[in-house]
Amino acid sequence: MYGTEKHIALDGATGFLGRNILGDFLKDGHVERLYLLSRNPKKWPANLEKWRNHPKITLVEADIEDPQVIKDPKRRRDLQHIITEFHHLTASTKFHERERDETFKMNYDGTRNVLRFVQGARRLKRFVHVSTLYVNNVLQSPIAYEDKFPPQVGLVEPYHESKYLAEKAVRGSGLPWTILRPGVFSGDSFDGDSGLDSRTGYGITLGILHAALKAHPELGGTSKEATERVLHYLDWRKKNKNIHPEEFFDVDFRLDGYDHATKNVMSMDDIANQTKAIIGSEIDTIGKTYHIANNNPLTARQWIDSICYALRFKGVKFGGSLKLEEWQLGKMPDDPKRPWTKEEKLRRNRAETMADGLFNQHYSRGYFVRPDAIYDTTNTDSAIRAYNERFPDDQLAKVPMTVPLCSNIMDQWVENELHLVNDKMVKDRETRKENALAGRRH
Repeated sequence: MYGTEKHIALDGATGFLGRNILGDFLKDGHVERLYLLSRNPKKWPANLEKWRNHPKITLVEADIEDPQVIKDPKRRRDLQHIITEFHHLTASTKFHERERDETFKMNYDGTRNVLRFVQGARRLKRFVHVSTLYVNNVLQSPIAYEDKFPPQVGLVEPYHESKYLAEKAVRGSGLPWTILRPGVFSGDSFDGDSGLDSRTGYGITLGILHAALKAHPELGGTSKEATERVLHYLDWRKKNKNIHPEEFFDVDFRLDGYDHATKNVMSMDDIANQTKAIIGSEIDTIGKTYHIANNNPLTARQWIDSICYALRFKGVKFGGSLKLEEWQLGKMPDDPKRPWTKEEKLRRNRAETMADGLFNQHYSRGYFVRPDAIYDTTNTDSAIRAYNERFPDDQLAKVPMTVPLCSNIMDQWVENELHLVNDKMVKDRETRKENALAGRRH
């Protein structure tokens, strides 16, 4: 499927995209060995359990945030000597300004560390880097072309800025690179599975949910703990699961932005299928960029309505305290510390204030104000055609994102996975407390 003998290393194998790529590689007779970079190779990843004893898989102790990536000198040299491909999938999808250092350490510094490591791989034929559609910005150009690297304009969130700089580093590395730019991840189109990734399309869902629970005790109870409020909400939702949309709870708050702003929300299997076509089509991908995009993106109104359907909420409105022109170069209110003006404060109610604090001030302001660019998909479409010609028994096609599909994905996530995400939040909070106590002792 992928050509001659290959020894492939990849980070981020436990993510949704990584798991799908891994499965495809294992079906290919030309792949001799897969090296999965892991911080703790002694503990087999739970979501890769079905491949625990696969003869082609080797776990390698590594940390992309470490400048050496692999500390063991012999292991590092051995891997550099044998690998023919490296797939760099790991990323932090944290958007908040307070998480800027953490996001840059993973996305930008981590990418540079990987590039230095891979530059020592003399047999390397391809370095695949997963970027994001949002290194592009409608302020740069209304049309984003695949093989044109845009100027760094209008990227104010740590995630987008760090991914932009990481892609720039890849392009200047001198390696035989291939760059993939996917849109916004949501769940699988069949069962809504997100792999518990609450930082992609579900981050918006959680922002709306937590803002509503904090503002409305009848939904979230009176506890000061966010996790306890979620448990209270889950009980409320269970009792009200089958109510008519007209009876959904009116949370009554506004997001800055406009109904018609477009967002490239995609199902995870659509992203996985397009990725599969690109890396498996046998066409020359070196030096090319691929937009993994939805040709008919949802509007902000459609996306928020889908989220509200899943939460059984209504009353989330858009209001334009910002105009798109204010985001033009030189006029962008991109300072996250800028306070709300008196006029803006007068237009906000309690729930809006809380939503703003949870979303991150300047992130929520810009996200639904700016429409997405129109994404050129010439390279990706060519790869899909080439894949389908090569494998007539395994035809791939894009999965159009529709309002019913998005509503179902969000509904399945809230129904089946929100409680698991909440459990993870509890564990993370306990770990932070333990670490803080340990730090005080020392």
